[in-house]
Amino acid sequence: MQPRTVRTPIRRSIAVAIGLTGVLTTGLLLTSAATAAEEESRAIFVMQRDGTNVRNVVSLKDFKWLGNPRWSNDGKQLAFDGRRNGQSRLFTIGADGSNLLDLGDGSMPSWSPGDKQLAFHVFPGTNPGAVIAASVWAQNADGKGRVRLAEGLAPRWSPDGSQILLAGTSLRVFDMIETKPREVFASGEKIVPTVGFDWSPDGKRLAAIINRNGRRELVIVSSDASDKPMTTRLQGNLHGVAWSPRENLLATSIQDEKTGRQELYLLSADGNDPAKLIAGQEGDNREPSWSPDGLQLAFASSRKAGLMPAVALDRRSAKLELVRKHDPGGETYTIAFAPDGRSALLGGGQINRRIQIWDIGTDEVKSFSKYTWSVAMSPDGRRAACAPSHTKVVEFLDLEDGSVIREFVHGAQVIALQFSHDGSKLATTGEDDAACIFNVESGKELFRMPHPGQVSAPQWSPDNKLLGVACVDKKLRLWDASTGRKVREIEHAVTPFSLSFSPDGVHVVTGTGGEVVSHLLQLNFTPQEENPIYVWDIASGKLVREMKGHDYVVFGIEYSPDGKYIASASFDGTVRLWDAEQGVELDRATGEGFVTKAIFSPDGSHLLVSGGIKRTFNPTETVFEPKYWKGVPDERMRLFKVVTSSAANAEK
Repeated sequence: MQPRTVRTPIRRSIAVAIGLTGVLTTGLLLTSAATAAEEESRAIFVMQRDGTNVRNVVSLKDFKWLGNPRWSNDGKQLAFDGRRNGQSRLFTIGADGSNLLDLGDGSMPSWSPGDKQLAFHVFPGTNPGAVIAASVWAQNADGKGRVRLAEGLAPRWSPDGSQILLAGTSLRVFDMIETKPREVFASGEKIVPTVGFDWSPDGKRLAAIINRNGRRELVIVSSDASDKPMTTRLQGNLHGVAWSPRENLLATSIQDEKTGRQELYLLSADGNDPAKLIAGQEGDNREPSWSPDGLQLAFASSRKAGLMPAVALDRRSAKLELVRKHDPGGETYTIAFAPDGRSALLGGGQINRRIQIWDIGTDEVKSFSKYTWSVAMSPDGRRAACAPSHTKVVEFLDLEDGSVIREFVHGAQVIALQFSHDGSKLATTGEDDAACIFNVESGKELFRMPHPGQVSAPQWSPDNKLLGVACVDKKLRLWDASTGRKVREIEHAVTPFSLSFSPDGVHVVTGTGGEVVSHLLQLNFTPQEENPIYVWDIASGKLVREMKGHDYVVFGIEYSPDGKYIASASFDGTVRLWDAEQGVELDRATGEGFVTKAIFSPDGSHLLVSGGIKRTFNPTETVFEPKYWKGVPDERMRLFKVVTSSAANAEK
C-alpha cells in the first residue's frame, strides 16, 4: 500500500469524542506524579541501543524540558517538543544537531511515512482552532499547511500512512481516508496517554501500556480488530514504549518507585524473557524512539554528561581573535568594507560625525570634511552616500576627491542608508518615519514607504528584490523594491533595531531591545532583561529560532558571507559570534562601551566592530545632553579575525 499524505486545505474539522475529560483533569498528558526527577531539566540524546556512544543532540536554554523525540523515516531528522511556562512548542532538528526549526505550538510529534508531514496535538488556548479538548493536527514538515484532524492526544502514524493512533482515556485508530475512528480495545481499556503505545513494523499489531486492576501492563494487541485477544508482556510502573522498525523488539521506560527516575529497558515483543536494562544510563531517561535502522535510540534525559550540543560534520566552531584597534577621533555609528577588504569606510556618530577611509593593513587614513550622521559605500568601492547633519538631503560622493556628484532629497534628517547590492539603488530611512528608494544614476526618488513610527537601518535582500525596514512599532516590514508595495509584516515581542538577510535569501535575522526615548540617534533606550535575536523564515514570516543572552539593545546584526555565522553588536558592551544553524553562541568580545555595528569582511575572515561611546539611560531626556555621554576611545574601532577550528588545524 502506498503511503497516504494529508491534503491541504481540509475543508471540515473532524471532532472525534474520545473522552478526554478524565485525562486532562488528572494531568497524565504532560507529567506523571510530582517527583524530584520532574524538576530536572531535560535535553534530547541519542545512543546505540546497547547504551554506548551517548551524545546530546539538542538542549535549549529557554526550554527547561525537551521531550518526545521521534525519528524521521530517513534517519536524518528528529522531531521533539519543548515546554516553557506551561506551553509546548514543536521543533525539528538534524540528527547531527544542525538546522533547528521552530514549528509553532504543539506536542508529541509523529512523522508521516514519507517525512513530508508531522502529526501532533495542541492543547486548548495554544491554537485558535482548538476546541474543548486537545486536538490532533497535521502540517507540512516546513511548518506550513497546518490542519486539524480530530480530537485526541499523542498521534502515531501507521507505517503505511493510512491510519493514525489517537489517545484519550482509551485508544482509537483514525482512518485518514474515511476520517472515522474505531476502538482498539473492545472493553475500553484505560491507557497511558503519553508515548504509551506504538505500531509494529508491519502495522498489524500494537504495543500499548494500559491501566488495569490498579496496575500498568504492557500489552500486545491486533491493530485491525478489537475482538482479538491481547497478550500481557510486562507489568510495572511503565511509561513509554517504542517498537523497533526492524524487529520484534520493544524499548520501554520504567520508573523507579524510590527515586522517581525513569530508565530505559529492552524486551522482545513476543516470549517471556524479562526486560533488560540498557547499561550506562545517568539521570532520568524516558520517551524512547528508534532510528529507522533499529541500531540507535533517541530519548529525553536529565543526564549531565555530554550536554554540549552535537557538532555537525561540516560545521566549524569559531572564535574572535583581536587583530588591531583604530581611533578615528570619535565614536562611529556606520562602517563598510571596501570590496577588496583592505580598507573600510567609517562615519557617523552623535559627537563625531566625520567620514574616514581607514587602510587596515597600513593604518593610513584619508579624511573628508563632512559633518554627517551616516555613510554607506557603493559596491564598487569608489563612491559613497552620506547624510549631512540637520539637512534633508543625502550627498553622493566621489571617494577619490570627496566631491559631490549629486544629491538625493529625502525631505527629513536621514538616519541610515544602504546601497543595493548591484549599486543601482539607494535606500534611506529618516526622521519623518519613512523609508525611500532612489535611483542612484538619476537621483530620482522611486518609492516612499511610510511607517507608523521611527525606523532604523534599511537592508536589501541578496537578490535586491526586497527591502527590510525595522520600526519601533515592533514590526519588521518587507517591501517589494520594484513596486514599493508592502510584502509582509513580521510582528515582534520587542522592538527590532537591526536586521540582516541570510546570503541564500531564505532567512532574515533581527536584533531587538527596549523602547526608544525621544530620537533614535540619541541612543536612549529603556533597559530590559531580555534582548533576543530572532531568525525568521522570509517566505512564511514564521519564527525559526530565538537566541538570547544580550543584556541591552542589539543595535547591529549581520550574517557572514557564507551564512554559517551571525555577528551581533550590543549596547551591553559585547560583540558576539553565533552559529547560524544552531543558534549557539560561539564566542564574544567584551568591553565598556556601546557596540554599534559588527560587519564581516567580504571573504568572511574578519569582523570589523565599531562603537567607542557609552551613554547613561535617562527616561526624561528628550534632547542631547553631553553629561550623559562618555567616550571609550579604546573601543572606537576594533578588527577581529574569525578563527575557525579547521583554520586552526591547518596552521598546526
